[in-house]
Amino acid sequence: MRPDLPPKVLAVFLASMVALAPFSIDTYLPAMPVMATYFGTSIGMVEMTVGIFFLGYAMGQLVGGPLSDHFGRRRVGGPGVVIFFLATVGIIFAPTIEWAIFGRLVQAFGGGFVTVIAPSVVRDRFTGKEAAKMFALIGVVMMLAPLVAPAVGAVLLRFFDWRMIFAFLAVYALVSLAVIFLALPERQKALSKRLNLGKVWADYGRVLTNRHAMGYMITQSFSSAVMYLFLTGSAFAYIAYLGISTDMFPILFGANIITMMAFNRLNPFLLNLFSP
Repeated sequence: MRPDLPPKVLAVFLASMVALAPFSIDTYLPAMPVMATYFGTSIGMVEMTVGIFFLGYAMGQLVGGPLSDHFGRRRVGGPGVVIFFLATVGIIFAPTIEWAIFGRLVQAFGGGFVTVIAPSVVRDRFTGKEAAKMFALIGVVMMLAPLVAPAVGAVLLRFFDWRMIFAFLAVYALVSLAVIFLALPERQKALSKRLNLGKVWADYGRVLTNRHAMGYMITQSFSSAVMYLFLTGSAFAYIAYLGISTDMFPILFGANIITMMAFNRLNPFLLNLFSP
């Protein structure tokens, strides 16, 4: 058994794992126009590397969640990081944009495995207010990722080419792998003896047929769709269309993220004044 980590330290470790996904999206945004030129393709094709990532990421979480309940957090998170790493290496050496898009799909699938185990670890070890505090700590650390990632990408792009950005993501994956196997606590609850796929689909079905759950999910989906549209098109809108430099892009991108964060923090106060 690994010694229990202090909650704040555990929160940082878990947030660093969850941040693998936003780093995978935001870090290479400044390089998207460069990638379009490199592959000799259209803006829309490069934007597909972002859209396909969200699809693979969702699939990875849907599959990885039940698997982690059955096999354990590290036994699912570890292979997920390996899948992410291998796909990232494949993207670096992709000969065409189609191969890069496929690599992003596989990369995101592995990233979904990693992301889904973080809240599971919190639920394994904490309940009630303690769990809420842990999620809040993870959220604070997570807010830094969209601010830092484009700046990291811009710096790498200034001195290297777009491949170095994905090399950075590969190194990030290896660090996450070390965190999973060296610092991630063992699951305290007993693992299920057999993987009951029927129960898994039944649980998903109950959620999808619940009016309240679907209402919240649809609302969140519309909100997320606007953000994802911004993520997909921001690089070309700022750099290619408006002529903003890649050095200036992270600042403008960060201003948008800070605005989102501000309204996110404002939401709890509005809930005290208005009912959902």
